Amino acid sequence: MSRTDARVREMQFLARLDRDGEIKHPGHFERIEDQQMVVSLIHDGYLNDGFAQLKSLSPGREGELLARRQLVLGEHIHATLNNKPITLKISHRGRVRLSELQQQLRTGRDRDPMGLCLAKRHLETDLAIAMLSASNEAPLSVVYLDMNGLKAINDKHRHEGGDAAIRAYLEAVVATFGERGEAYRGEGGDEVIVILPNADDAAAGRLLDSFARQLAKDVLVLGEESLVLTASCGSARATDPNTDAKTLLDLADKAQYRAKEESKRHTPRVSAIAVGAGDVTIFNPHKREI
Repeated sequence: MSRTDARVREMQFLARLDRDGEIKHPGHFERIEDQQMVVSLIHDGYLNDGFAQLKSLSPGREGELLARRQLVLGEHIHATLNNKPITLKISHRGRVRLSELQQQLRTGRDRDPMGLCLAKRHLETDLAIAMLSASNEAPLSVVYLDMNGLKAINDKHRHEGGDAAIRAYLEAVVATFGERGEAYRGEGGDEVIVILPNADDAAAGRLLDSFARQLAKDVLVLGEESLVLTASCGSARATDPNTDAKTLLDLADKAQYRAKEESKRHTPRVSAIAVGAGDVTIFNPHKREI
């Protein structure tokens, strides 16, 4: 397990404790790494710090307090290592650690080769952080965007034309979503994933409609051909912070696939939008109703 994976898992575990107040753990760990993580968190005072049980000690007896705290920590570590049931609570130090982990995991992020979106390798970690705040009051949406017809543009206008089209497409992504969320793209291709905090289906749908219109505002001139870019877009949302991130991404990807199938029914291609499991809507820029 990589260092980043371990930090993400620790962050998610501490966040769950912070939300729930405490967890009555049965003592069985599916993974040895999880058992090691809990032991480490108790040892470092992030869980079950022991001080809450020592309030009755009078001033001036700090040595006894510390000794009894070590005894409490030792008992909890022993229970964890021997797979005995234990109640786990986050401490003040644990909440500070949670905040530090979130900040650490978001520093040093680089961008895709065009410098307009974040590199896709940061998506998993950033989505895990964003998921912690998902709720009914503040849904988290994930959007999949895919430009239509990139291969045809590359075949006809070579990679120079394809790069110009991708840049125009990414500029529309930033113009639409830049203030609401963060967009991620790999080193090549036109697939972009956007994380949208505090966005329900209606908000995601409005942004996707704005994106389709933004794409159509500027005509791209390649050689003697004038192109109006279109995209296939899908979104999915989560309201439970325990939602599996991969499941949410898969739902958004499936919505985007439905949109792409609808877009392919039109010549020339149109922008198509699928929000969750709802109907696919289209925006036809060739009518110039912008």
